[in-house]
Amino acid sequence: MEAADASLTRAYPDDRSAATGSYPTFEAAETARKFVSQGGTAAALADFIARDDDYTDHDSNVHSTITFLGNHDAGRFAFFLQQDNPDAPPARLADLVKLGHGLLYLSRGQPVVYYGDEQGMIGRGGNDMQAREDMFASQAPDFRTATLLGTTRTGADDKFDEQHPFYRFFSRLGALRARHPALRVGAMLPRLTAEPGLFAFSRIERHELVEYVIALNNSRTVTLTASVPTSQPARATVMRIFDSRTPDAPGGEALTADSAGAVRVTLAPLQFAVWRAAAALSAPTAPPQISLVNPADEATLSFTSREVDGLVFPTRREIRAEVSGGDGVAEVTFVMSRASRPGQYELLGTDDAAPYRVFWEPPSDLAPGETLEFIATASDLRGHCAVAHIRGVTVAPVKISFGIPGAKTPCILKPAPATLDVTAGTGFTLSVQADGMGPIDYQWLRNGERIAGATAATCSIVQAGRADAGEYRVLAHNLAGTSISPVTFVSIAAATSRLSPCSDTKSVVGH
Repeated sequence: MEAADASLTRAYPDDRSAATGSYPTFEAAETARKFVSQGGTAAALADFIARDDDYTDHDSNVHSTITFLGNHDAGRFAFFLQQDNPDAPPARLADLVKLGHGLLYLSRGQPVVYYGDEQGMIGRGGNDMQAREDMFASQAPDFRTATLLGTTRTGADDKFDEQHPFYRFFSRLGALRARHPALRVGAMLPRLTAEPGLFAFSRIERHELVEYVIALNNSRTVTLTASVPTSQPARATVMRIFDSRTPDAPGGEALTADSAGAVRVTLAPLQFAVWRAAAALSAPTAPPQISLVNPADEATLSFTSREVDGLVFPTRREIRAEVSGGDGVAEVTFVMSRASRPGQYELLGTDDAAPYRVFWEPPSDLAPGETLEFIATASDLRGHCAVAHIRGVTVAPVKISFGIPGAKTPCILKPAPATLDVTAGTGFTLSVQADGMGPIDYQWLRNGERIAGATAATCSIVQAGRADAGEYRVLAHNLAGTSISPVTFVSIAAATSRLSPCSDTKSVVGH
């Protein structure tokens, strides 16, 4: 489903593209417009980002969502800028275009630039039909005289100019994103400051653990200076690697964290910049602390439904954890266990930024009166874990259809052995047998990390070494859900400890 009105798509919690498995987020485009084009507050933008958990489930999260500033249904971003800033000179409109695309490229999600935006196309009239002009030299009167931002060319010219300043600027942003994985897939942690017009956030990739600090100033006329919180220790430095004013020469400005880990940032009007920490985050001295605060032990969860355009949607219930301690960088994995499937766990989702939560609805094959346990595992990604449980939860009887009618979440009928001792240099094989709505996909994990190529019901290691020791699980996945097998402890030459810091947490870390 597509609709340019974000208020409509808000009503469809599963508005997912069948082709990409992603969500076309019109509401994200509307929120970006409010901050960039209309001078909205950073706090409002941070509040929107805090709702990213709406997209977290067993096989996706907000990082897979399609993000954009305009498209063929909504209209072009440049038209919105003109509409919201009718007295702005061309140079200011050009800076606003760059600011908007800086937010697009550097935030979480999969950014999509609408064709022609890199050529300054405006979309005269603003509606979807006026936003569908092709990029060839136009012969149509309505398009032939159209002006373009950032150039003296018009609609009478073709729009394939690789020297256009927007084309060059977007290329620099794309190259920056390609060079730094954190800017593509890293957790996004909003960093609130005392300046309403300065939006700051960190991006941290879970393996690299190097913090990137991004800050954007939406003021048209005022240079803003603010203290930006980070996860850096005192006296750590972050180096500027991108400056929107000079995208080909970032300048290498270094900022030093104060005793609270904050850095002092100064940005000119409509400027944005990216800084990269000089070193990876160090391991905290103590594990994080976690508590599951919603729902309560032995709670009975009630669900209702709502009807939108003849379609019935069940409500979802928040499963929320609170994490304290450490430097604020952690992931929380939520799983559920049914009393009828002892030793098996169903993945509900992994949240990589606070507030830590998922929004859950019962699977379609949940038996009436089934007793459930919810488990949340916090990992600081540096060897420390903590776990919390909620037990004795049930679902109140209700005449609502959940999930895919008739679908069955994978159930591990025959797990791999609980332990396996292997002599170094020899091979070993682990296998499971699962039942559920087909097809079932598999992904084997070792110590919570995916094993490349291990995507069948059987996992074989041809020549085992010490690095192959550890905890093995398999994810069995179909459209209805993802089940996690019981753990198998594999020791090599009997010299490797069977237990890792997270061995009793039933955690599955990773996206």
